[in-house]
Amino acid sequence: LMMWINSDDLLLPGALWEIAKAYDGGKEGLIVADVVNFSEDGSEARIVQSGIKLENFAGIPEAGFVWTQPGIIVPRSFYRAVGGLDESLHYVFDWDWMCRLLIHCPRVTYLHTFVARFRVHDASKTGPGLLECWLEVPAVVRRYGPSLARGSTRKTAAYYRLRAASLFFGEHPG
Repeated sequence: LMMWINSDDLLLPGALWEIAKAYDGGKEGLIVADVVNFSEDGSEARIVQSGIKLENFAGIPEAGFVWTQPGIIVPRSFYRAVGGLDESLHYVFDWDWMCRLLIHCPRVTYLHTFVARFRVHDASKTGPGLLECWLEVPAVVRRYGPSLARGSTRKTAAYYRLRAASLFFGEHPG
């Protein structure tokens, strides 16, 4: 099994044991666990993941779709099948990787326990770069959206451009 913990994030005590208990090698699928976002000021947000499916990554997401990368646990065989990160993407390489994983195996097991702490700070890539992140998502949508049964790729790309625009105008009023 593989999971991706950033250099400034933390694996919670007992997390590996909980993941091992959830793993069923005979029915391999992604294991999705929950994550605590925390800041240096002591604030915390408990992120309970839901809606982890290709339609929410490559289409207009359904209400309730929540994901965060440190809580994704991947069987090594999936990594071998889909490859690593696409480094041509600066912000959403993990989003792209999730699409490839979900195409390869849509089976998801929710662990319903917190396994990691994700540090939120201004120097992180998605802190000051959140606008650029939302602008990069349509590139992933164009790659994987055509394989979806519902919605159009153009409409989905427009949705993410609007998200980026609302963020821009929300931060820069007037």
